[in-house]
Amino acid sequence: MLQSLCRFVTLCSAQDIRRLWVLLALVLTTGILAVAGIASVVPFLQLAADPQAATENQLVQRLFDALNLESRSAKLMVVGWAVIVFLGVSNLLTLLAQWQTQRIAWTIAHHVSVFLAASYARLPYDYYLYRESGDIIKSVIDDVNRLVDGVVVAGCRLITQVIVSTMILVLLFYINPFVALTSIGVFFGPYLIMTYLRRAYLTDLGRERLLANSRRFITFSDLIVGIKAIKSAEADEYFVNRFEKPSRVFSQVQPKIYVSAATPRYVLESVAFGAVVAVIMYLSNRSTDLVSVIPTLTLFTLAGYRLMPAAQQGYQAMVQLLSNYPAIDNIYFDVQSQVSGKEQQLIGSRRNKSTTESGALAATRENPRWRNTAGATSETAKIANTKDKSAESAVATEGVSATDREVQNFNAQATVLTHSTQFNVSQGIDFTQSISMRDLSFAFGPDEPRVLKEISLDILKGQRVGFVGPSGSGKTTLIDIVVGLLQPSSGELFIDNCPIDQSRTTAVKKLIGYVPQDVFLYNDTIARNIAFGVHDVDMPRVMRCCTLARLSQVIEQELVDGYDTVIGERGLRLSGGQRQRIGLARALYRMPQILVLDEATSALDTVTEKSVMSAIVNELPDVTIIIIAHRLSTVRDCDRLFVLDRGNLVAQGSYEELLSNSSLFQEMASIG
Repeated sequence: MLQSLCRFVTLCSAQDIRRLWVLLALVLTTGILAVAGIASVVPFLQLAADPQAATENQLVQRLFDALNLESRSAKLMVVGWAVIVFLGVSNLLTLLAQWQTQRIAWTIAHHVSVFLAASYARLPYDYYLYRESGDIIKSVIDDVNRLVDGVVVAGCRLITQVIVSTMILVLLFYINPFVALTSIGVFFGPYLIMTYLRRAYLTDLGRERLLANSRRFITFSDLIVGIKAIKSAEADEYFVNRFEKPSRVFSQVQPKIYVSAATPRYVLESVAFGAVVAVIMYLSNRSTDLVSVIPTLTLFTLAGYRLMPAAQQGYQAMVQLLSNYPAIDNIYFDVQSQVSGKEQQLIGSRRNKSTTESGALAATRENPRWRNTAGATSETAKIANTKDKSAESAVATEGVSATDREVQNFNAQATVLTHSTQFNVSQGIDFTQSISMRDLSFAFGPDEPRVLKEISLDILKGQRVGFVGPSGSGKTTLIDIVVGLLQPSSGELFIDNCPIDQSRTTAVKKLIGYVPQDVFLYNDTIARNIAFGVHDVDMPRVMRCCTLARLSQVIEQELVDGYDTVIGERGLRLSGGQRQRIGLARALYRMPQILVLDEATSALDTVTEKSVMSAIVNELPDVTIIIIAHRLSTVRDCDRLFVLDRGNLVAQGSYEELLSNSSLFQEMASIG
């Protein structure tokens, strides 16, 4: 667990670490105030039980002399009100300290969540080919909340109770060592034994809960995202059952953690009551004057009243720590994979992990309840678990210095991530001549078959070209490389004889307007969906782009709010053709030099499609247009067509040339 807490520190910024120091100071203050409140009652009790004994305290006697107090009732009145005021101020300061603790803890949660969100946003596109969106959402939101509530806040609560208990015990030792030793044995012994015996069990429960929660997010995300297909296929019950399995496991784990935290309390209440009776009997037997025993007895009762909750709360905080610290490992391994700098290793590790649970969760996959459910195979779990055990073994061998080095290395890597993955405004690329590919190949992993095989071609500036071929021939993958979403496994991509590698990806994207078949729309206005990612919307430009996309008439005449119409999540209130035209207007808003259309007009009727393409070609004659289409009528007017089949470029030429020379193209044309 110590190693995991060190990993948590690496996830915090320098400002957050300073906040943690403030938290510790607040925790210490809270502990001191709690003990001072108990200690302040002693003079009042002494004065009430034995006025003569109270005057033996020089500090108290000086106070009485300064206030010119002589009668016992006056002294009791002053001391009583002083105790009440002190306790009131102490409790108020304690409340303020607790408020600050919560505020600081959740500020740290905010910063860690934003850091994770920014890290995910800056990752290469291929990362998401092997990562479940529901699991990412769970990491950024639920895991961070669990980390703060179950680790930071629980840790502060544990430290507070340790400080309070220690100070109370010191006070008890000063007054009566026997009572102090009895208190340790009664109130803390069972909790320490319970913590030692159940720490591994609680950690396993925490890992199982983390994995179940991950599957809950993933399966429910599938249900919501695919609701249209699910409803049309009447597959509701199947997808609800997929969610039900991890939800059931999660609901079974939660009570076990709760009972583990609560059980000792009910046992110890009986023991503690018996101990109080025993202490009373002991003190009574040692002293013939019961009056002299009352202050000590009252102090012990107050201390016991404070120690038992402190022990219980401290134990509950420890249970929270043990059951929640796997969330630290989950987030840490996620971020560490993001700063590794080796994408192929990233992809390989993600493929092995399948649903991307960290090594800390892998052992849970061996639980029979997880067999035959969505997720990684047991073999995958073994691989990940072996890796995690090896890492832990290495750390254990090297000792604390290894943990220190891990923290330093990770901080250095995170700094690199923060600076290197900022939106790169590298030198621009002038596109005046052509886009060229030379022996370009691509595979999704080192052991995967090649999707593209030694593609060589040229696209001249201002041309309109099309890529056609059977499904699975590699068309979309090739376009993903052109727009900078993927990097070729071998071969080269050039723009005006300038080789395009990952360092120039951002500059290339500034040249391109990309319209996928499935256009992403978010729940905002049409204007903001077209401007997309820009705070200040240029409305004249939006309107011009909508005119080119043949969308302005629909917006201005059929929608009451026009360009300010909120389109709903994923644009579900719009038709498929309207969504595609919004995507086209979005691409044009960027004023691209290269317009890439990946089945971007498949939902349009032939007349509208021709009208849109004619408007773009006539208004933007210098824009290079790259089209992927299954419908050959879409690419009939292209200057050049490229025919792909099973990752190979098998033919190229004009529409008429391919009708004469390519048997595959002839077959496609005959089908229509």
